[in-house]
Amino acid sequence: MKSPLLIEFIKTRVLEWIEENSTDDWQYKVASDKKLLCPYKSFSAALLAYLRSLVRRPIAKILFTLEKFSVTKSFISINQTKRNQDLIPLLKTLFFDPKILNIDGLPEPRPNQYVVSGLVYDLKFPFSYYFMNKINDFKTAWKDELGKLRENRDSYNDNQELSYAAFEHAAQGFSENIKASLPVINDQVFKGFAELFFDDFVTVIIANDADKKNSELLSKLLLLYIGKDKVFDPVLHIYWWKHSNVISADLQLAQMCPSVINEFMHERPDVLSEEFPVDKVIKMMLDKFAKKDSEPQLDQWQHEAAKILLFSAKILKTNKLRLYQLLHICNDIVSSELIPLPNIKEIIKLGLEFDEQNVLSKKFVDHVLGILSKLEKNEQNLSCKEYL
Repeated sequence: MKSPLLIEFIKTRVLEWIEENSTDDWQYKVASDKKLLCPYKSFSAALLAYLRSLVRRPIAKILFTLEKFSVTKSFISINQTKRNQDLIPLLKTLFFDPKILNIDGLPEPRPNQYVVSGLVYDLKFPFSYYFMNKINDFKTAWKDELGKLRENRDSYNDNQELSYAAFEHAAQGFSENIKASLPVINDQVFKGFAELFFDDFVTVIIANDADKKNSELLSKLLLLYIGKDKVFDPVLHIYWWKHSNVISADLQLAQMCPSVINEFMHERPDVLSEEFPVDKVIKMMLDKFAKKDSEPQLDQWQHEAAKILLFSAKILKTNKLRLYQLLHICNDIVSSELIPLPNIKEIIKLGLEFDEQNVLSKKFVDHVLGILSKLEKNEQNLSCKEYL
């Protein structure tokens, strides 16, 4: 890796460290210490070895800290475009801030002394991982703040849910508190390069997934749930904490049907909704089952249907989505093992018929109830009938 900027910064920081940590009598220290003097044939060789060791100590600490916060590759990306070079003043400020690039508390370097736990991410915004960790440190405080908000009855809307306005007000207030604790976040460069920070945020979340498509999908899901105006702001974390379970379910659901990812990625933002992946995946699942001459493996189909229902329940705010209800009913019917495959296909085809209210038709309900009424009255069949 070649980065003249990184070498220049390290050199300056090392010289500062040596000036702060060395003493005027360092030559006497070498001359009077047998451990420093005896391994060498001459006093000058011992002095040179001492100087090498003195210089290597801060270099090792700096490089370890940079890798821990996945900063090293930021130096490379800065030189890739002319616009990115506008980040250099901020990078310099952060690099030479002893509170951010803090090496004072580290033990002295030895073989295998410094081990970077976890992944080293390919990040573009300087010290973005440092700021992510710092903001994440406020998560417990935010939970306490949210708990107080929920205790206030004025924070609820007519549906007895926490109102958007109350949540947004609390989130913005909490964001200001974080900015006060991390004042460098207020730097205009953060806003000017918000997309780089957002991309790094996605990179860290998706780090264990090698599929680049999932990274792009996560970006679009975050924008859908969070909004472009929160791309760089501490509230990005707050809304991720709020929606992470739902977005993770969306990702798992989409991975079951890769074609849905392509459709979702190419859809206009104004058309997308939280129900989009659920609706598309379930429809594909049902269409595949009902396809003429198809003979689905029922055990495998049930397994996939159960997973889809589980993920969908985490995503949907209500269980009234027509296709969700249809899959639920069909899964119960398949589980009963009492209805022939052609009849199940007929039920699915009827359920897929649209009406103006986008709900299951009366014809469908009557048809299924007619089939269920002929079955043995056991707990499972009664449960399915009651659900209808």
